[in-house]
Amino acid sequence: MNVTDAGGLQSVKLSYWPGNSGVLTVNMTHTSGSTWKATIVAQDSWSGSQYNEDPDGLISYWVEATDSSGNKATINHSNSYRLYKNDVCLL
Repeated sequence: MNVTDAGGLQSVKLSYWPGNSGVLTVNMTHTSGSTWKATIVAQDSWSGSQYNEDPDGLISYWVEATDSSGNKATINHSNSYRLYKNDVCLL
């Protein structure tokens, strides 16, 4: 994901909700330039009747960036993302 701020960034966090769990949050890693990365791996507990017995899971996610002055901005993803078991989602 590309995230920028003229004054610099202090942190970028990815929060996601797999539906039958609480909200999970991970710190994103600054890789280079304006690129930040986080990895989500689907868990067995995310599948089941919540997802119509589908072995995959739907997650909703959002990103919160904090700049060097402590100001925060959140980017919401308006749709769910299908995360397949044994697959990895890189954002």
